[in-house]
Amino acid sequence: MFSLSQIVERKQRKYVTVQISEALRKKQITEEKIVEIRKAQEKDLETLLKIYAHAREFMAKTGNPDQWKSSYPDEEKVSGDIAQGVCYVCVQDGEIEGVFSYLQGPDPTYQKIDDGKWLNEDPYGVVHRVAGRGHVHGVADRCLAWAFDQCGNLRIDTHRDNRVMQHILEKNGFTVCGTIYVADGSPRIAYQKVQGKNLVKKAPDQKESVRVPEKEPPQRTGEKESQDVLEYLKREIRRGRLKEGDRLPTERQLSEKLNVSRTTVRDAMRLLEGMGVLVSRQGSGNYLSGKMEKSLAEMLEFMILLKEMDYGTVNQLRRAIGLWNYREVMKHHTPEQVLELRQILGQMQQEKQKEICDEKFHEKLLEFGGNPLILMMMNALSGVCRELIRNAFASMSEEEEKKLEQSHWDMLDALVGGRMEEGCAAVMEHYDLVDREIEKWKETEQK
Repeated sequence: MFSLSQIVERKQRKYVTVQISEALRKKQITEEKIVEIRKAQEKDLETLLKIYAHAREFMAKTGNPDQWKSSYPDEEKVSGDIAQGVCYVCVQDGEIEGVFSYLQGPDPTYQKIDDGKWLNEDPYGVVHRVAGRGHVHGVADRCLAWAFDQCGNLRIDTHRDNRVMQHILEKNGFTVCGTIYVADGSPRIAYQKVQGKNLVKKAPDQKESVRVPEKEPPQRTGEKESQDVLEYLKREIRRGRLKEGDRLPTERQLSEKLNVSRTTVRDAMRLLEGMGVLVSRQGSGNYLSGKMEKSLAEMLEFMILLKEMDYGTVNQLRRAIGLWNYREVMKHHTPEQVLELRQILGQMQQEKQKEICDEKFHEKLLEFGGNPLILMMMNALSGVCRELIRNAFASMSEEEEKKLEQSHWDMLDALVGGRMEEGCAAVMEHYDLVDREIEKWKETEQK
């Protein structure tokens, strides 16, 4: 037998339990209000254009101003989607809260994919132009869930700066497959979700299934992974997606894309900076510079200092490059270029201008040769030898100075007269003179 107080307490406890259960039930109903997905109608057009305008504004505020530039999608595009029956709206409480396009593949922009591959080549559905009014949370989730239910094999893409959509897609079980290109040639991150690709497990005492996220592979570290970062950037440059002056993706972006640690990315960036491939700007990021002459010259100088090669070896390469370049200039020089070379030699007669004019004369010949790689290589090689050449000029006798000056005039005269063999002989004579003077200077220094 229970006492009166115990009976009252039990009734109160039961009442509270019922109230809590009812409150939870009402909360669930509120959170899971009936959502209707239906095809858009022409009368919806004005509302849809407002939703897309709101989406563009939201994108710009969240660091993604370039995906939907200007007025994309414009009235013509949206109206066309409605007419073709591929534009859908997400309706809740009679209000249109979201819009998207759903159609069956194949999609022309998905024919080519770089940096990866699709999960399969089976028939698939496609979602484009997802946007929400901003009043209800989870609209994109509902649109994607509906589209996936239609096909079980869904593809979608988004801009690399659209972090919000990337988060939504990954949260909903989509897998990054690679890079595709839209009509204007700009890249997009390609995603796909396939029925059964994500492990699904039924939790105890629950009616609905919950997705068990697959474990992400551990991030890779090490020298090979640093090389992977370099290879990826070289690929981007070859394909024209990166060029000199462009800002590189951030450490975090590269780390996530290539599944390597940020330390690995940082090591690769330091290596590229040392090579002169990129320049780091405080607070702004890393940029491709392409100014590698200095780093190449420093590398060659260290090789000489460590006795892996001597000046004679370097000068053999300088001769070969200089001779090849002279032949190219002989084939296609202009009167204006000849005049420039003549003016430089005219200044060489001044005592203090000899070394400077010699350098200018050969730089101009390299420039007129028209091969930027040859120019870069020769500048690097000359940088290694510059101090030796200056010392040689400083110790040169008057007779040798005249011979050196004459070798320049002989090169120019042969160039004007089109006498290839004579001009090449003058080039060789010039290098012979410089070599002899350097050897004399080195012998004097050793004594």
